[in-house]
Amino acid sequence: YFSIKNDHFLVVANNENDTKGHDLLSEVYIWNGEFFEDYQSIQTLAAWSWEHFAINNTDYLVVANRNYSFDYASVVYIWNGTYFEEYQEIITNGALDWQYFYISGKHYLAVANFDNCKMYIWNGTYFDEHQQISNISGLDLEYFEINNVHYLAVATYHDTSLKPSNTSMLYVWNGEYFEERHVLETSGAIDFKYFPIDGNHYLVVANHVNSEGLYDDDLHSVYYQLFPPCL
Repeated sequence: YFSIKNDHFLVVANNENDTKGHDLLSEVYIWNGEFFEDYQSIQTLAAWSWEHFAINNTDYLVVANRNYSFDYASVVYIWNGTYFEEYQEIITNGALDWQYFYISGKHYLAVANFDNCKMYIWNGTYFDEHQQISNISGLDLEYFEINNVHYLAVATYHDTSLKPSNTSMLYVWNGEYFEERHVLETSGAIDFKYFPIDGNHYLVVANHVNSEGLYDDDLHSVYYQLFPPCL
């Protein structure tokens, strides 16, 4: 969900149809005052997620094209005042999630790929690759800031051997790049969410499978209390 001026939109990533096809139209819907109605269809390939962001009062959408054959571009779209049009292709590898963030006057996009996580920096016109954050799978990215310190949590579903991972990583910004700060115990993690309550800071993880890759009724999702600046 996002808003542009007085209009409210909902964008849906369509990943697969009933015949296992992935070359699909994903949909942008607009709120008409009572419900969301069709507004724009965008061609995608196994789309997994969308991220909306704005740079200098210009609105953008970026899609994570999962594409099960990998090595396929995800796409940044720009709002032209009426609809979204293709603006930049970024080669990704089984992209699952994008995260936009703004640090010290600079705009960044990070992507969670099937086999790595990368970050891109806005050069004033387009995004250039800035850092390979990790060389293992990321399924979800969660950026947050505590006391002017910038963090990025990466939910790791599987390790380099494609077995369910029992750890995920919390990164901290060093002024130029993200560096490893804290290993979090997880189990096939698929999502992180940060939230503050009454001056305290929390990070919750959705654990998906156990170490054997099985669904387990005894497997719980976990929340962590964060204690800056000693994270």
